[in-house]
Amino acid sequence: MISISYIKQAAERERATRLAALSSFPTSETSLSSSSTG
Repeated sequence: MISISYIKQAAERERATRLAALSSFPTSETSLSSSSTG
């Protein structure tokens, strides 16, 4: 069973990665988010 802390950590890391991708590649945000989901 996955712990809640792991889920929160993963969500925070994904949000940070998405923010970094947005600031770095605002045009490729859609492709980056779709590829990093899985």
